[in-house]
Amino acid sequence: MPISGEDIAALSRPLAEERDAFHRFLSILREEHDALIAGHIDPLLKLAQQKTDQFVALGRLSAIRNQVLATQGLPPDMEGIDGWLARHGSTPEGGNIARIWRELLETAATARRINQENGALIEVKLHHNQKALQILQAAADQMRVYGPSGQPLASTGGRKLGEA
Repeated sequence: MPISGEDIAALSRPLAEERDAFHRFLSILREEHDALIAGHIDPLLKLAQQKTDQFVALGRLSAIRNQVLATQGLPPDMEGIDGWLARHGSTPEGGNIARIWRELLETAATARRINQENGALIEVKLHHNQKALQILQAAADQMRVYGPSGQPLASTGGRKLGEA
């Protein structure tokens, strides 16, 4: 069955936009990874917002792709793309869409891996920060001279001030 230029354009444009959006998402994840490795906390809030914005854009583009597949009588998911490629992948236009789809999948897999690494880095840093906070709180409790009411605390057996 011949494929129309309209069908090609309807799928190739949103698919290329989705691939490009995944490249932007990957770039943000790499920047976040570099900041985490270097211990630069300041850019993380901005990067988190950029990640969220890009994730929303990816969802919108995925919905457009799925809608195009559905209008062509295909399931709105990976199975739909596979079905489209089975029908039209051997044509030059279909080969171009197959290339874009492979790039999208590869970029998405890389983004998933880096996002998991970033999550692990954040988890490690959070654990270290919690330990440091516990140590500081324990030290502060030992140093307490006055209670919450402002009254001196009873001696805990340490040396009295002024004694050698």
